[in-house]
Amino acid sequence: MITREGAQRVLDYRVFIHNFGKFPEHIGVMQTKYEEFKIILTELSNFRLMTGHRYYFKSEFKKFDKWYGNYQQLWSENFAIL
Repeated sequence: MITREGAQRVLDYRVFIHNFGKFPEHIGVMQTKYEEFKIILTELSNFRLMTGHRYYFKSEFKKFDKWYGNYQQLWSENFAIL
C-alpha cells in the first residue's frame, strides 16, 4: 500500500467487495417489485397495456444474473483464498 499501485489495488478490492455484496440485495428488491407488479396486473381490468413490462423484468433479471456470474467468476479466479 505504500506505492500508488498498491493503494489502487486495495481500493479496487474494497470497491469490488462492496459491489459484489450488493447483488443479492438488489436482486431481492427486483423480485419484490416483480411480485408487486404481478399483483397489480391481476387487479387491472385491461391488463394487456401492462403486460409488456414483463419483458423489462425479464431483461433486468437476465442482466443481473449475467453480471453476478461475472463477479463470481472474477472472485473465484483472482480474490478467493485457495
